[in-house]
Amino acid sequence: MRLVGDDDPLDASALTAVWMSAVDALITWWLDHPGVTPTQMTERCHRLIIAISGAALPAELPAEGGVRRQAERSSLRA
Repeated sequence: MRLVGDDDPLDASALTAVWMSAVDALITWWLDHPGVTPTQMTERCHRLIIAISGAALPAELPAEGGVRRQAERSSLRA
């Protein structure tokens, strides 16, 4: 939190609770989807963290099904 100029210990505590809940939810989701490989799950988590943060997806980590998803994004803009 200090990296973004927030030294409030309650904000840090709340963010820790949010993070732990998110990690727990992702592990539970993965256990419910045993066909997802560790590499796929790593890439999925990376995409989800980027989506939550609002950052741009780096070119070296394309979205799964990138062509289809790019077409979906284009149709959403129309």
